[in-house]
Amino acid sequence: MGLAEGPDGSVIAEKYLTGEWAHSKGEYIPERYPTNREVASSIEQQVSASVETYRKYRLVAWYTLFVALYMMALYYQASSFKCGEVVATLKASFLPDDGSTTIRFSSENEVLQYIGNKIITPIWKDPVCGNGKCDTPWEFPAWGPFGCQADCGLNPNVTKIIVSLTGDFSGHPSLSPSTLMNQVSWNLCLNDTVRLKRGLPQLCWFKDDQVFSEVLETQIKQVNLIDGHWYIRLEGDLAGKVTGGVYDATQGEDLVEIPITPKLEPCKFKRRRTPTNFGASPTVRRLLSEFTLARSAAGAAGEEVLQQAMSMAAEAVRNKGQQMLHG
Repeated sequence: MGLAEGPDGSVIAEKYLTGEWAHSKGEYIPERYPTNREVASSIEQQVSASVETYRKYRLVAWYTLFVALYMMALYYQASSFKCGEVVATLKASFLPDDGSTTIRFSSENEVLQYIGNKIITPIWKDPVCGNGKCDTPWEFPAWGPFGCQADCGLNPNVTKIIVSLTGDFSGHPSLSPSTLMNQVSWNLCLNDTVRLKRGLPQLCWFKDDQVFSEVLETQIKQVNLIDGHWYIRLEGDLAGKVTGGVYDATQGEDLVEIPITPKLEPCKFKRRRTPTNFGASPTVRRLLSEFTLARSAAGAAGEEVLQQAMSMAAEAVRNKGQQMLHG
């Protein structure tokens, strides 16, 4: 086996021993030349270090490119003139009108009051319809009684709808018609979850809830609605005395009923049979007099009168029951 063969051999040592390589004059000559294993390990470490250095340089290059693009985006989005205008506006809003740069406050309430008067009230104003600016979502194209036509125009996407409701408050077995009628009110509202999330009230077609003024009354309302989830908000109709429906009137006189859930159908009540007034009949009066006489009598005579009165009472009840069955 040669000197250079195997992992523990040394190609470098063989090169110097065979004369292929030679040490220059004054060069340090080691006592032992590195083995092939040691040379391979050293080369592997240098390659790994080179690869790691390349990876780090590549990351630095990507980061530099990102920062450059980010700065370019900021440059195009922001303008020094606009920034100066913002700062000047804030200074004019915060600082006193007399031009001084210092403010003294004696309490926290004065600080809050100053901020409210100088910043909040002048800047955060409620939208005004007619100022030429459509401030969404508070202002939107007008339809029906809603929206701002002056700033946002008209909404062309509306549907003509007819709502017909009938209130018949008679016929309740225990409550008077006026009591039932005075509790009922209704309105036509839009179930808009977006408005609710923004803290805005629901849109209802009528400003005030509609009420009934007659025991038997039919109310017919024509409205122009936008697309959405509309519902009839019926309150106080605990006896189910209000009926009606909703119809599509876009085809003129040919109304098309629109299904609604739940349906407005009347509740049916069972009438109670009025009990017969036995107290006013001649038979009952006679029975009462017989009982009174039996109570006042004594001995066998009183017992006989009592037995006759009981027989008469049983016969009267039996006859009245047969009359009710045949009637």
